[in-house]
Amino acid sequence: MRGTMTLAGLVVWGLCAFGCDGRGRAPEAARPGGEAVVPAGPTERAEGDEYAVEARHEAEATVGRPTVAVFVGTGKGEWHVNVEYPAKLEVAAAEGFEVAKPVLRKEDAAQFDEGQLRFEVPLTPSRAGELPVQFKLKFGLCSGDRCVTREAVLGWTYAVGGG
Repeated sequence: MRGTMTLAGLVVWGLCAFGCDGRGRAPEAARPGGEAVVPAGPTERAEGDEYAVEARHEAEATVGRPTVAVFVGTGKGEWHVNVEYPAKLEVAAAEGFEVAKPVLRKEDAAQFDEGQLRFEVPLTPSRAGELPVQFKLKFGLCSGDRCVTREAVLGWTYAVGGG
């Protein structure tokens, strides 16, 4: 998917979740001390010829309790993440979500090397209901002497319960 999809289309598409990154592993986010954060909910996926992006998240959230979405971008085949390109993840959340940082850059990444780009995005709901979120990841990839930039848009709706 090189283009963007509407949020509604992404929500429907998100019902068909994938559990692994194509190499038999679920996306993980590193924590200090080696503890990994791997949300137990669905995995959303976007991919193109040169890349794959996965986002793991909880299916439900609770008012006042932070939830974390974990994004992992990787190259396919001969392609690798371009560490020289200024990667960016933009967060567009519905009213009712507190987003500490709506735009994350490569220095905010939990991991950023040629193997993968990984972001952890904390979100805290302030009201109950069906709350949609959308994320746009822009990053670079290289293979040999050829480099490209790619954009992936993923989104879903959290079912937020009262605290």
